[in-house]
Amino acid sequence: AFANDVVDAAVLDQIAAFDSALADQIPTLEEQIASLESADPSAGEFRAAADQIGATVQQLSDRFDRRAEVIHAGRPLPEKDMLALLGPAAPDQPSELWTLRTGDAVSYNGQDYSVIGHVTAGMSSGSRRAYQLRGGDGRQWLEVGDRHDDPLAWLTEAELQLVGRPPSVKLRETDYAFMHETQARGEVEGRQGSDEQSLRYLEYGAGTRVLHIYQWGTQYLALEGVAIDLRDIELYPSHR
Repeated sequence: AFANDVVDAAVLDQIAAFDSALADQIPTLEEQIASLESADPSAGEFRAAADQIGATVQQLSDRFDRRAEVIHAGRPLPEKDMLALLGPAAPDQPSELWTLRTGDAVSYNGQDYSVIGHVTAGMSSGSRRAYQLRGGDGRQWLEVGDRHDDPLAWLTEAELQLVGRPPSVKLRETDYAFMHETQARGEVEGRQGSDEQSLRYLEYGAGTRVLHIYQWGTQYLALEGVAIDLRDIELYPSHR
């Protein structure tokens, strides 16, 4: 394309930058594909993994298109465009669900609930927060993640005897298999105020059903239910 033409050094630099950025995304895409392959197709984590792959492929496509534009035009892109395309990604902002407060309302399956407290497991791999809700039979919780693509779960308090970390837990007719355990920074907030202490976060699964356990010391909160989609709920923030 550049035969017999004087090539702008800035053009060559940008093409090299595009090539390097495209190569750098290959490991990320491979990790995302591996996550999709290991996820349960009926669970929320499968949708989240698929969405991540879609976003990465779209970014790759955008970079290929702009790289081709530089080659065909023989002119470098403005610096601000290059920064937007190849610069570090903006930090993921917390989702609206992560910032719910006491008094905010949530609607699910035609039933309205209000937030009265929450428990948080702060983890470097992605934090989880379960909101205690008033409404229904008084045992409902909504669990969310701190990132926009994290799966959601509609949960109900469960009674069980927890000793150590069992490989499986049976509640009524459902056998939950152990999936993951993480030590976390814990925060509990409710009518009695707030408290922070370390806790253990345990994840169990059975198809589309999940069992998540927040344990601090000898106390624990066991929540079981189903993965849901953001479209399944409606939010009504209180006046702030």
